[in-house]
Amino acid sequence: MADASSQTNQIAQTLDEPSASASDRASQASTAVKDLGKQAQDVDAVTDEIRTIAEQVSLLALNAKIEAARAGEAGKGVCRARNSVKAHKTYPKWPRISPI
Repeated sequence: MADASSQTNQIAQTLDEPSASASDRASQASTAVKDLGKQAQDVDAVTDEIRTIAEQVSLLALNAKIEAARAGEAGKGVCRARNSVKAHKTYPKWPRISPI
């Protein structure tokens, strides 16, 4: 009788192992998803900062163009600097970052 009880306990332990393993894997997956969510929030925050900087650069370039136009011949250097900033096309790139 003790032998049958021992076998029953072994079978029960054998059946519990996959269940415990699946539970551990589900817990690990849940933790990984939470970590991924946190990282996604961090990326979103960085994207917002990049967008803000791009908008400021665009406004600075526009301001440089206005000032160069006001300055006439003397403002050509400012205009060249503005064109250099514009050549990088910083502003149009940020909308492509957002979907990421």
